[in-house]
This record gives sequence, C-alpha cells and structure tokens, in this order.
Amino acid sequence: MTFGIDMAWPPHPSIETMKDKGVKFVFRYVSGGNSKDITLEEAKKLSKAGINIGLVWEKTANRALRGFDTGRSDA
Repeated sequence: MTFGIDMAWPPHPSIETMKDKGVKFVFRYVSGGNSKDITLEEAKKLSKAGINIGLVWEKTANRALRGFDTGRSDA
C-alpha cells in the first residue's frame, strides 16, 4: 500500500519526517491565494525528495457539496 497525507495549513511535517514515515505522496491545495496553498518552492522541494504531489482546488470548505454548476465553474 502507498502512504500519503493531506496537508492544508502549516505547520507541515518536514520532508525528512515524511520520508522516515514512508510518505510517498501529499495532497496540497491551490485555491487562489489562500494561506493553505502550496508554493512553487515547496513543490520543488517535495518533487526533488521524490514525494509526489496531488493538487486540490478548494475555495471554501464544503464547496464540493454545492453541485454540478459550482464544480463546472471551479473547473
């Protein structure tokens, strides 16, 4: 099984800690300027360490529950 974590707001575990715990991927956020968004510097460090990144677009909590039209708008 591959192990990954969902990371929103800091503080985040260090790359060394994640590697020691067997983390293979992280989910990070891109939401238009929110403080939980991944930075280019962070993405480069994670990639260099061999940790894959999944991106989540999320403006607000529970936005996905607002239906098809909201999903289409966000896409």
